[in-house]
Amino acid sequence: METKMTLEKTVCRLCGSDSLYRFSKELLGKYDVKFYHCENCASLQSELPYWLDEAYSGERQIPDLAIVQRTLQLKRKAYLASKILKLSDSDKILDWGGGNGLLVRMMRDMGLDANLYDLYAKNFYAVGFEHEKGCRYSTVTSFETWEHFVNPAEEINLFFELNPKYIIISTGLYESQKDDWSYLTPVSGRHVFFYSLKARQIIAQKFGYYLLNMGSFSIFSQSKLSFVQTELLKIACSKKSIALELLFKLINKNKTLLPSDRNLALTRIVEFNEIGKINWP
Repeated sequence: METKMTLEKTVCRLCGSDSLYRFSKELLGKYDVKFYHCENCASLQSELPYWLDEAYSGERQIPDLAIVQRTLQLKRKAYLASKILKLSDSDKILDWGGGNGLLVRMMRDMGLDANLYDLYAKNFYAVGFEHEKGCRYSTVTSFETWEHFVNPAEEINLFFELNPKYIIISTGLYESQKDDWSYLTPVSGRHVFFYSLKARQIIAQKFGYYLLNMGSFSIFSQSKLSFVQTELLKIACSKKSIALELLFKLINKNKTLLPSDRNLALTRIVEFNEIGKINWP
């Protein structure tokens, strides 16, 4: 009888250290995938993902039923963070991996100069406000994207190459969970790397940033945050909806960018004949 050998260790795709076999998990209902725990950065990674073309194919469109509710929450968190970090009206924000642009549109509605970067998804809500090469950003946000990185060392490096004051991310915090951890998302098979607190600390140290970690949320900052900023950000990034709502109402004083965005859209329609690209009632 043929015996299937289990590969006991591999190389961590984040820090390059040895990662030991932790468990196997069935993904997409048919692939027996091995997961490894890094001895150095304590992260979890899948084996090199050979199934991603199928996972992202049109035949496996999995409805994201919580996208609107999650985006509404992220809009508040992003806005509060911008105020607590004292971003000015001229500070540009790049939402990395922002999908269809819904969050960028909502942030702009809140008065934040947000722009979209996504190599894979079609921009629908933030047409005209995409990333431009050479543009300087004070802040880069990236929500629920880092767990998709096949080569996190290379892809995370691109964030810091932009040299922003702040990088704000959310991704599930790996704390040695077992194979029943829901964040593994076996049905979609798209989550392939999971960061521990130590991994986030290593990333911050590598690029010379400070780290404020709040569960799944992490803020990398070029300068050390004050005690007051730290405590307010903990509220802003918490799951305590009442505290978050009170803080939001207290700080929310920005004017929307909707009127100026509309004027820009109308200008493009007239000057650049982009009428088919602008969806404005």
